Amino acid sequence: MSNSDNMEYLYKGTKVDFLLQTLILDDYVSNKVIFDYKDIRVDMFYIEELDNCFTIINKICEVIDKLGGEGYKNFNEYYHDYHSLQKRNIVIEGKVYKYFHSIPASSGKLKYHHMSIDMNDGTRITNHPSINQDYIRDPFERDVYNFKKSAENIKNNALNYYKKHGVVPKDECINQEKTAKLSEILLWIKENGVQL
Repeated sequence: MSNSDNMEYLYKGTKVDFLLQTLILDDYVSNKVIFDYKDIRVDMFYIEELDNCFTIINKICEVIDKLGGEGYKNFNEYYHDYHSLQKRNIVIEGKVYKYFHSIPASSGKLKYHHMSIDMNDGTRITNHPSINQDYIRDPFERDVYNFKKSAENIKNNALNYYKKHGVVPKDECINQEKTAKLSEILLWIKENGVQL
């Protein structure tokens, strides 16, 4: 299902007419803006937790003013890549780290996720939540049986450990490919003075 609304935004005195499209698929909701600015067709999804339709249009118009159509294409790609890397990975000091993940035993739909990452000081960080969940009777409600919650826990636990102790994961945990992509994005941001 999708909804569409014709809207307008005033950017530096210029009226920008745009179409706000909301796409709904089961539990997933996604929004995108479609408009023309300086003869450049913009058709871009945005992340609601970070932007609304007006803030993303403002960012896009600033990029087009500064860098033209090619800059917009790069912005569109890097916006999604950067925020995806930040959301789905352990990112510390400009490096993307991978964690060990195994499913030692499973019974039908119930899969226990064991995730860990080794820090430079020898500490092993796991995906176990900061609060004890033994009181939860339904195992499907426990974080260790949910991949998304487990991945979020390992990420948060590693970041919290880094913030508290200043210790990063071991070098062998660096995901070279994703770190290279992050470096490319950060360089582009720095060179062009763009805010994602």
